[in-house]
Amino acid sequence: MTKDSYSALMQLGKRVDIPASPAEATIETFENPHPDSDYAVRLTAPEFT
Repeated sequence: MTKDSYSALMQLGKRVDIPASPAEATIETFENPHPDSDYAVRLTAPEFT
C-alpha cells in the first residue's frame, strides 16, 4: 500500500484523545490490500474487574 492509501485516515500514527463514550468513538477502516488472503486475529485483554 502507498501513503495515498492511508491519506484519509486521521488517527493512524497520531496521538488522539480517548473518547468519553462509545458514541463519540471513531473506527477508521481501509481496503484490504490482500483480499485473497485469510487472516486470523487474536485479541487478548487482561481481566480488570
